[in-house]
Amino acid sequence: LESSTKSARIPLYGASLIFYALALFSKEMAITLPVVLVVYDCYFCCDWNLRKVSSRIWSRYLGFWVISLFYLWVRFEVFKPAESLDIGYHGGSFYLNVLTTLKVFGQYLTWMLVPIGFHPTIPDTGYYPGTLFSLEALVPIVLILFLLTLAVNFYRTQKMTSFGILWIFITLLPVSNIIPIQNFIAVRY
Repeated sequence: LESSTKSARIPLYGASLIFYALALFSKEMAITLPVVLVVYDCYFCCDWNLRKVSSRIWSRYLGFWVISLFYLWVRFEVFKPAESLDIGYHGGSFYLNVLTTLKVFGQYLTWMLVPIGFHPTIPDTGYYPGTLFSLEALVPIVLILFLLTLAVNFYRTQKMTSFGILWIFITLLPVSNIIPIQNFIAVRY
């Protein structure tokens, strides 16, 4: 049984790499899959043992990292002429970009909890919070800190809930405007 299980792993691993590549070239947010897999292993298999985690990264996820690097090369070198637009920070500064990102995260969390009020497009003007102390920025900060605190507190007793909270934040990273993107908010994200 052990040898048949090992022989079945190779085709399954190959299939997972193929499907990951297809997903990645279909939707950029798929690039978070290797990170989600590593965090999953940390939560459920390795209990954050760094030696175990690092060996699993090399033995199980090297293919995912190689495909990710290939995709990034294609994205930023092959398609470079198409991306010659300099989007710049939303609102014109890094500070306003961070405030906008906080408001966007708050909007995403609101849509997840209360799925009403979806719009196909969000206007580019009038969406930037004025200051860090405006309600549009403070409420998302409090909500994000609350969820991250919940994830830490639930780690021992409710691992799946804790992992789910981190999953949300990890998968939103590519569209979080750390590197400005043209559509700073979209229902599809």
